[in-house]
Amino acid sequence: MAILTLSWYNDFYSGFNSEIFKKAYAAMEFAVEQNPSNEVAWAFLGELSLIAFLFDENTNDNPLILGSRSARTALKINPLSQHGYIATAMVNIYLKNRQGSIDALEHALSLNPNAAGLTGVIGCLMIVVGNYDRGIELIRKSISRNKIHPAIFNLFISLYHFKQKEYPLADQYLDEMGLPDLGLGIILRVSILSLSGRKAEADILMKYSHGRPLNKSWVSKDVVHRFLLDPELVDQIYRGFKASKIPFLTVA
Repeated sequence: MAILTLSWYNDFYSGFNSEIFKKAYAAMEFAVEQNPSNEVAWAFLGELSLIAFLFDENTNDNPLILGSRSARTALKINPLSQHGYIATAMVNIYLKNRQGSIDALEHALSLNPNAAGLTGVIGCLMIVVGNYDRGIELIRKSISRNKIHPAIFNLFISLYHFKQKEYPLADQYLDEMGLPDLGLGIILRVSILSLSGRKAEADILMKYSHGRPLNKSWVSKDVVHRFLLDPELVDQIYRGFKASKIPFLTVA
């Protein structure tokens, strides 16, 4: 069961779309029901509950309550659970507790610094909390050890370069991500194009995106700020996003 759980974990972060989210979430609910001592399943269930909004999906319980309970359960089963501390960091991200997130991530890393895949995940979450230099260091270290890395890592590399106003590099890594239906990716792409002086291309992308995940009610500055804790980064993204013509979506 533990091996199957890790398989779902890898599949989810490799695919990172609504369809794989639904399957992984259902699989983790089944896993903890069948084996309540599966710490990785509990931790992963907590992670999924906390990022369900990115896929415009609902969980069977309040995401913060479920995420907190799942992270605590994982650590109760195994106080040295690397996955448990990653889930704990995500709870703190949800609560906008930046330092609590960083502490949990650093502790998770210290438990197994040789786990290349998880090092990359921890690096991505460091970008989320605004610890950019540490985040990019860990992502690059992960990629150097494991060339076949989840495509979603490129989103966070893109965000790193976007923060530095290195828009061509941000655009390049967003291309390499290859997840065209990811709402946050669409928002970032439009912003990159607008801030690069390519507003006509940004407008075309917005028109093309009509009816895709971007046209969901969750796309707002406040909701994106639930995922990215650096308010300056969120403001930077939305300055570019709002510069484009948006005929079908009101942005906060």
